[in-house]
Amino acid sequence: MSMKIRWLCPSIILIIAIMRWGLTGKTVALTSAFESPLVGSYAVQPFMSPLVIQSSGTNLLINGDMDGGGGRYPFYGRPTNHFVTGMWYEWFWNAAIPEFIDGGHPHHNECYPPPPLEVGCHDMDNHSQGYIRWGDGYVAGIYQPVVVNLCVNYRFEIYHKNQPDPGYISKIGIDPTGQILPPYAEQERDLYPDNCPPDYQSECPNPGVSTPSDLPPNIIWSSEVHNVWNWQKLFITAEAVSTTLTVWTYTDARNVQIASKSTYWDYASLVEVPFPGNRLPPPSSMTPSGFITNVVTQTVLDFLIVEWDTLAPASSQVWYRFITETTTITPTGAYFVYLPLVIKPLSGEGYPFATSLDTTPKTRHRAAIPNVREGDRIEFVVLSRHPLNNACRTEFFEPIQVTIGPIPPIQRLYLPLVSKGR
Repeated sequence: MSMKIRWLCPSIILIIAIMRWGLTGKTVALTSAFESPLVGSYAVQPFMSPLVIQSSGTNLLINGDMDGGGGRYPFYGRPTNHFVTGMWYEWFWNAAIPEFIDGGHPHHNECYPPPPLEVGCHDMDNHSQGYIRWGDGYVAGIYQPVVVNLCVNYRFEIYHKNQPDPGYISKIGIDPTGQILPPYAEQERDLYPDNCPPDYQSECPNPGVSTPSDLPPNIIWSSEVHNVWNWQKLFITAEAVSTTLTVWTYTDARNVQIASKSTYWDYASLVEVPFPGNRLPPPSSMTPSGFITNVVTQTVLDFLIVEWDTLAPASSQVWYRFITETTTITPTGAYFVYLPLVIKPLSGEGYPFATSLDTTPKTRHRAAIPNVREGDRIEFVVLSRHPLNNACRTEFFEPIQVTIGPIPPIQRLYLPLVSKGR
């Protein structure tokens, strides 16, 4: 007989609770967007496509506001009496496990943005993820894996609140490799229901860690905050080195003196943010690696089109400058001159102009330098950025000079106006 029978009675209680809160029948089947390999000892979960929530850009988090997406992402129950906000996972230190709750419930009334004094969170259908415990201090949080583009910067923001006590230590993090916690041990899997995201029927990661240091090792953490008894925004920015990125929250209450401890998280977002100056980071090595090949140019109207290939999917950009020196350079071939690298530094000072940054990973690239005229001499550097050994690296091709040849005039065909009868 399956060990899952042990969960029969708690499941009945959970169903009754869900009916009481008006969430029955609002879950939907969600489809996984891709399959990912294992990274180290941590599984990288398949996840669904993002939902646009309140954000200055496209919020890649699903149910970032914790409000359930109109019933699509309700809180789900985990043993023994935990309610985890939809599309997020819980985690906790095994030595002192808190109770995970809906912070917007009338008994707690904690949510962001805070409602007017005469109105409760529940009345506004405003929820948050909370966890509480009486006695020993916990270390716990929630996390979510997200589909992203390689070698792109992302900013994670979330609002946070604790009870007044200077002993709280809170922070948030981004794992740019997209790791999550490992599954339950084989002998434990029948003890727990398979009701986790993305479809509320998936096997859940094991939320318990023996020590807080057992979290995935590549998490980049924000600065710590203490005694956050009013809602405060925390944020962290990191560059993705995988097609999945994971955001994490963390609160350590082991040094909190008051007996009744509580933590709340709400109103989270993950958005793509540009590199400084909308430029790729400069290469760390001044020796071309051969990653970029087959650089060709052509003039189309008043654009110089540059195309090239890369050995693996990468983002792309061209840095360039217009040459005003009077030194005569005899072009070779199709107006190409390959220059020694000491001509100009690979920086904004050496190349003050840049084409639009294309962050979509691909192996065939194209960039357009505008406003060129016959006789212009342009020096440019082709750049592409890709992941390598758990980091992102900018590659380049030798600087090239091009002299713009005659630009054919634009041909216009004027047709007689044919009057149509009424």
